[in-house]
Amino acid sequence: MLTEKFNNFSVKYFNNTFMKINKIAVLITSFNRKETTLSCLKQLFNITNDIDVYLVDDDSPDGTFQSVKEYYPHVKLFR
Repeated sequence: MLTEKFNNFSVKYFNNTFMKINKIAVLITSFNRKETTLSCLKQLFNITNDIDVYLVDDDSPDGTFQSVKEYYPHVKLFR
């Protein structure tokens, strides 16, 4: 009986909560890959805008961080 209640609760919780979440988070790491990173972001955002994108840049001297900040201000940037 307890298992049945738990299973019913789990299914109900899953159906009401998790099934409505459609957002995707993408983590990109980069070092000296400005053109590749910009191309990747362009392709991602051509598919959907309903994503959270995080870019971790290892202080690239090629301007990756600055370019992403300029062209994709909604991307969350970390160094």
